[in-house]
Amino acid sequence: MSIHSSKQTILSFEQNAAFHARLAQKQLDENRFLPAIRSYCRALESDPKNPEYKLGLASVYTDMCCYEKSNRILLRLARERADHANECYFGMGCNYLGEGYYEQARDSFLLYLQREPDGTYAEDAEEMLMMIEDEFEARLQEEEVSIAVAQRAEEGKRALDMGDSKRAIRFLKEAVEQAPKLTYVRNNLALAYFLDNQKEQALLETKRVLKDEPNNIHALCNLAIVLGQDQTSGPAAKALNRVEKQTSETPDEALKAALTLFEANRLDSARKFFDQALDFFPYDDRTLFFAGVCAYNAGAYERALELFDRMAQCEENGGVGGYYRALCKDAIAGRTTVKSLTLQRQVPVEEAVRRIKFLNSIAAGPKEEMLRAWNSDPQFREYMFWALNLFDSSLQDTVIELLGLVGDDVAEETLRDFLMRREGAKEQKNHIFAILKNMGAEEPYIAVMDGTLVEARLTRTTVADENFPREYAAVMELCAKRMHERGLDDLIESALSVWNRFIQRLRGALPPLQNKAAWAAAVEMIAARMDGLKPDPDEVCQAYRVSHTALVHSYRELKRILQRGKGEEQDGSDD
Repeated sequence: MSIHSSKQTILSFEQNAAFHARLAQKQLDENRFLPAIRSYCRALESDPKNPEYKLGLASVYTDMCCYEKSNRILLRLARERADHANECYFGMGCNYLGEGYYEQARDSFLLYLQREPDGTYAEDAEEMLMMIEDEFEARLQEEEVSIAVAQRAEEGKRALDMGDSKRAIRFLKEAVEQAPKLTYVRNNLALAYFLDNQKEQALLETKRVLKDEPNNIHALCNLAIVLGQDQTSGPAAKALNRVEKQTSETPDEALKAALTLFEANRLDSARKFFDQALDFFPYDDRTLFFAGVCAYNAGAYERALELFDRMAQCEENGGVGGYYRALCKDAIAGRTTVKSLTLQRQVPVEEAVRRIKFLNSIAAGPKEEMLRAWNSDPQFREYMFWALNLFDSSLQDTVIELLGLVGDDVAEETLRDFLMRREGAKEQKNHIFAILKNMGAEEPYIAVMDGTLVEARLTRTTVADENFPREYAAVMELCAKRMHERGLDDLIESALSVWNRFIQRLRGALPPLQNKAAWAAAVEMIAARMDGLKPDPDEVCQAYRVSHTALVHSYRELKRILQRGKGEEQDGSDD
């Protein structure tokens, strides 16, 4: 057989989205969770909006006990795809149950059964509900508290997790007053007092717990934290000595002990508790990072490498685990001078600066170069995703703008996922709504804002002319953003209609806009008057940060252009 004919027998093998999804399911059946995540992510890179792949990825996260990651996917999908909502509600119930949020779990299972009483998961949902009722009632009877008190305690814990110490104190104090025997609530209250700089109250609550439970890990750690000054001798050291002798029974206990001992530089004891925490949640990237740092600082580089490698495979395009994995390899080879790491779950400052410079160099260049990097440079994409995870709103805003310019399905999904994060300013998320609208992304836009799930619909129409200058789109984006911020969503569609007609009246002769904010304010004024409202010019000027003169000038010019032509609509208002 000739070489030529041998080549003809070779078959091409295209690894498309469906291939990666089938591979992920096979890996999941074999309990190979990390490879399954990689396969589902590759499938979604090729087909970012596929609901079946999203459900598959959420299922893997649930099996890995990464409940919050799973619910971020399911909460969105339930609102965006009615045909998959029921399956999402069942999955959300399982996740809430895993997190110990019984009320939310019960609501999710009930919603599933209401919508699909004979569905695939109906029997499972009913069993879960019975288990929740039995567990909840047993817990209430054991602790001798009412449902209202339990809910107060849960609200306080959520506020504490979000860093709102004053709100946490209010809810937790109410719960303690009605159920003084709830030691876990007292521990949370003590920590809330400490975070609120009320150290005497924190110490008082801690001592109350230790009087009844001398070996309570949370209380012992709180005592060491509150005393704080000298953890090598004295009362704080004695508290830490007692912590070292304990064995944690819950992941919260293990992590609290590990972090407290790490801060006291008791690394060997801290490693023991980090390992206990990972026994509960082996794929939690936050715990993996903390445990990796502790192992590295103790000189256990091989163990640190194993932990950072697992973290790199678990994190969602974070670009942090991979950096520390490389650092461990250098340490093992004797090529590093870095002796200790901090618990700040981010790359060091010098590495962050290098990445930011790299991003800025591409962002400052031509759009075509940026699009080329997005489509062909994996490092550029990784750093873009990494930057979204930084607590730097200005850098996040830059990346959000770049994603809006990219405008493909992956960029859209990235922005939609950002909206589902618990953190993030309301104004920033409102801006993402406008960017998604300008990209032509399908509504609704689902977001978590101020701890609440919201569904945004800016309008059901689009700008008429696709070839108008970018500044004309920016006017409508700003107008929609300012009206949404002030609860005027019902007016957005009218405003867009006004701006559409204005562009049409110009008949292709689109002059540069000198003051986009003034034009946006004028659009709102005319839209409001068309809807029979009487907008306050001073209020509108304040909302758009423009002068009264600028508003009047843009308003008159906008009205003049709108009134061109026979039989065209009038806004029915005077200047």
